[in-house]
Amino acid sequence: DRMRLCDTTVQAAAQHSDRTYTADQLVEAGQALDRLGVPLVRAGNPSVSGVEPETISRLASNLEADVVATCRARTDEVETALETGADIVEVSIPVSDVRLEAVLGVSREEAFDRAETAIRRAREGGGVDGHLLLQDAFRTDVPSVAGAFGRFDGPIVLADTVGARTPPFVAGFLRT
Repeated sequence: DRMRLCDTTVQAAAQHSDRTYTADQLVEAGQALDRLGVPLVRAGNPSVSGVEPETISRLASNLEADVVATCRARTDEVETALETGADIVEVSIPVSDVRLEAVLGVSREEAFDRAETAIRRAREGGGVDGHLLLQDAFRTDVPSVAGAFGRFDGPIVLADTVGARTPPFVAGFLRT
């Protein structure tokens, strides 16, 4: 049981609404992170943006770091992620009640079922490591997040793009 740093610079740049980056620029950023020794580079969702599939493919074939392709819990998106050659396919689902209803319109159990299917596809069909990413994890009650740890066999990423938390908070959250 350990935590690993996953840098999201490449993904954030690719999805930046006010600026456009080329695949060459994103690859250069990923290579810089690799030189720094970052163990995981999240390069984005190849189903969403035009430059992300090329960026992920190029990074996956050139970095020592594990390259992460994200996708929603959909088979077609898992397939697209697998086509990039990424080392890890990270299946992203909302975990808070508000986001489950607004984004998926399903229960947490249904979202977990979809994620299990997608992760299984990545592992068995693609031979890559499948991770679960829980959106809005630090704005969700602990029992809801803990349910994922009891159900999923593999790495679970706790993400929250709005909620800022300190390392002591995260450590306490994980011990709960």
